[in-house]
Amino acid sequence: MRVLPIVGRGGIHDIQDVLALPGVDMTITQEHLLSRLQESKELGDLKSKLVYITKLFNEELHLIAREEIRQVSDLAGKPVNFGDYGGSVENIARDLFRTLGVAVSEVHLGPDEAIEEMRQGRIAATAVLASKPSAVVENLTRDGGFRLVQVPFPAQATLYLPAALHHEDYPTLIPAGERVETIAAGTVLIAYNWPEKSARYQLLGNFVESFFSRLSEFQAARRNPRWQEVNIAAVLPDWRRFKPAERWVQTWQARQAGAASTGSVPRETPGGATSEGRNSETERLFEEFLQWREQRGKR
Repeated sequence: MRVLPIVGRGGIHDIQDVLALPGVDMTITQEHLLSRLQESKELGDLKSKLVYITKLFNEELHLIAREEIRQVSDLAGKPVNFGDYGGSVENIARDLFRTLGVAVSEVHLGPDEAIEEMRQGRIAATAVLASKPSAVVENLTRDGGFRLVQVPFPAQATLYLPAALHHEDYPTLIPAGERVETIAAGTVLIAYNWPEKSARYQLLGNFVESFFSRLSEFQAARRNPRWQEVNIAAVLPDWRRFKPAERWVQTWQARQAGAASTGSVPRETPGGATSEGRNSETERLFEEFLQWREQRGKR
């Protein structure tokens, strides 16, 4: 099985590529972006044009600011980078500041250029949406005049999740024992909705079989630990799953249920963790969510 990776521009551009370029079958995008585009019909009825293969991992919002910025409200009236036009971070950053009632001056730069503009004092902050640890962020230091700013979880948010960045993620930016609250967005692998008898449909089916059956190799210790968060049985509400992917998951679940009834093997999720216990990172994130929910209920 051969897959040709292509470096896209991110955000809406990657979805447009799947819709318009004959050589692009799949892309990884954000759930909130899919929902916004479907609601606006900017690209037409995406639910008839696209299918999803599997949900993947979350990406955290990193709000990088100059040292004098202590909280989001300090950015009022200041220039803040929202990334490239149509990029993955633009929508979530704009939505966040609007929801929090903080009016900023939008700037649209790539991450490296934005960091340099911050060093020169020409912009106050930049937003980066990436799975932690992000290469853009991990080389920055407090001594260099940068900090990660806490991002409050919007009260009415439905498309985002509460998340946190820790010292272990960015030891040069976050002191030991401290954490920076933020939000996260889910990612999903989507594909063009090819006709079932087409050659491209068959190729996608071959990809699903190869990827799903070998997911444990992606979750090996030598790989990026974020792969361990992937549970291919997870559902993206209101969207259609690619039929071969749906059949694979249903067959797997039936096989697991049968094995569990005989007591022959431990039940596992498609992501590799047993149903009786999550991996340590997932367990920590779940505990953080419970703490956040409890604190929110006391307000």
